[in-house]
Amino acid sequence: MATEAGLPPEADWGVALDHNGVWQYLAEGALRVSHVGPVGLELERHLVGLTEPIRRPAWARVRQALSPAELPSGSAVSLERGGQLKLSTRPAPDVATAIDVLRRDCDITDGALAAAGLVAVNIGTDPARR
Repeated sequence: MATEAGLPPEADWGVALDHNGVWQYLAEGALRVSHVGPVGLELERHLVGLTEPIRRPAWARVRQALSPAELPSGSAVSLERGGQLKLSTRPAPDVATAIDVLRRDCDITDGALAAAGLVAVNIGTDPARR
């Protein structure tokens, strides 16, 4: 049985988990079948210009690249303070649908960015820029 926060009551917060331990925890607890209601997702990705990879692309350039792109699911596109492009989906009925919506919107934005010589990179932190 999970606690109010959705965490197993036997969790020992004094022990760091290794990579396999994290996956085991997720598989056993967080990724179990249950009804959670509507789910919205956000994804932040770092932008890289192919001709000047060390420079963060200007937001005006990114907006221009994305202006013709139509996201049929209505996801919001914004720029984070660290220069990441953020996609925020509308609430979907379940996790699987939310993931599918986000994947389709990423495909559309990736195509528009590529046409402008930009790439959205799936990394947690930007190793080249502050």
